[in-house]
Amino acid sequence: MNSSNAKNKLDKQRLDFVRFWVEYIRKMSSDIWSKQQKELIDAMIKSANQNLKEYLRVKMIAKKIAKKLRDEKRAH
Repeated sequence: MNSSNAKNKLDKQRLDFVRFWVEYIRKMSSDIWSKQQKELIDAMIKSANQNLKEYLRVKMIAKKIAKKLRDEKRAH
């Protein structure tokens, strides 16, 4: 499959996905899908916050390791 066919397939998948959700939103009451949307957005925000905390934790550990390696190198 060449890149043009792959892009067309991906574009079709995206369009099908959008059409699916448009139909879903049309069929469901706004109370239901808006609650689901809120839950999704809240989960994404929580995940982003956790990822930020994990990133900062790893960065702090990396700084400590780098400092220890520099100190060891100076000692030799």
